Amino acid sequence: MTLIFSNKKLFTPGPTTTSEEAIRCMSDPNIYHRSPEFYESFTNCRTLLAPFFGSARHPYLFTSSGTGAMEAAVTNFTDEGDEVIAVVGGKFGDRWAEISSNYKCLTTRLEVTAGTSPSAEQISNLLAQRPNTRALLIQASETSTGAFYPIEKIVKEIRPRFKGLIMVDAISALCAHEIKMDEWGLDVVIAGSQKGLGIPPGLAFIAFSEKAEHQMSQRPRFYFDLRREMGGQEAGKSAFTPAAGLIVGLEQTLRQLNEYGVSRVIDHHKQLTDATRAGIESMGLELFVKDSFSHAVTSFLPPKEVSATDLLQEMKKQDQVIFSGGQDDLKGKILRMGHLGFMSRLELLTGLCALEFALQKTGAPTTLGQGVTRAMGILKSQ
Repeated sequence: MTLIFSNKKLFTPGPTTTSEEAIRCMSDPNIYHRSPEFYESFTNCRTLLAPFFGSARHPYLFTSSGTGAMEAAVTNFTDEGDEVIAVVGGKFGDRWAEISSNYKCLTTRLEVTAGTSPSAEQISNLLAQRPNTRALLIQASETSTGAFYPIEKIVKEIRPRFKGLIMVDAISALCAHEIKMDEWGLDVVIAGSQKGLGIPPGLAFIAFSEKAEHQMSQRPRFYFDLRREMGGQEAGKSAFTPAAGLIVGLEQTLRQLNEYGVSRVIDHHKQLTDATRAGIESMGLELFVKDSFSHAVTSFLPPKEVSATDLLQEMKKQDQVIFSGGQDDLKGKILRMGHLGFMSRLELLTGLCALEFALQKTGAPTTLGQGVTRAMGILKSQ
């Protein structure tokens, strides 16, 4: 029998570590979503979210997963028969393509090798072949592979020739990477609560440009109808019952994050990423993404002697540490260690330590402490 000394520790790309202050706020079940106090909390969330989107226009909130915001982007800003391009380099690029196809857009998939990022040249060439493209659908961070897509560089290259809408899934990129929606000329940016914002799943966010607002579709829609939300949310009133507890918790995390500063939050995630990558390589493991890697999640290959499944099971069994495996075609081929949310240096080292223990236990060649020591050399006081 194994003694369980503490609760499970999440190192998944989402859900992520939640702040103690947010947990305290969310513990109150008696929050009335049609009260002046809640309206104030709701509007505060929209205001405090805006700096992380890099926009003067405040994001709108939905009670849903991030996929709900992806669907809202497609249903509100494209019409049936519109030509769209979806960049597909993993599960979530594929999701963009699935949603747009299901809503009967003429969807062209730009396939990108898993673990790499698309180039501006690839996108430009395809746009030249599809001059009537209404929207480009793309990730900022492909969570399923750990690849980062250089949105700023891509948009700077294609914008002079592409006048359509650029829609960016920043679900795992928000807080981990710089997003400057207004400055870069992005039209729609979406995010979710369970990633960098450190709140449990259940909230999705969508911000859109004035240009996108003027090009709203004629599609019939109901729950994800932004026109229905626009008037009410300005006053803190959602069209339908919101996840009130999550929203008051979100307000607390956003206050902390804004007080810390957007750039410092991004630097924190970069430092955790650098330490994670160095530690994993020092264990003799191969990183899956060589260049243009996400600061939200680090993906790596299991050693030849041990399966990814065995490592995941061993970490959970011995230390209640939970990493993620691969998805779809990468299932059983990679492991993913998330480092988003309210994760401290010590928590990160705990995850790396559990990985080293699991490697030793499963018979992989490793030297205990080598990876953790390397990571500690990178981490410093902030």
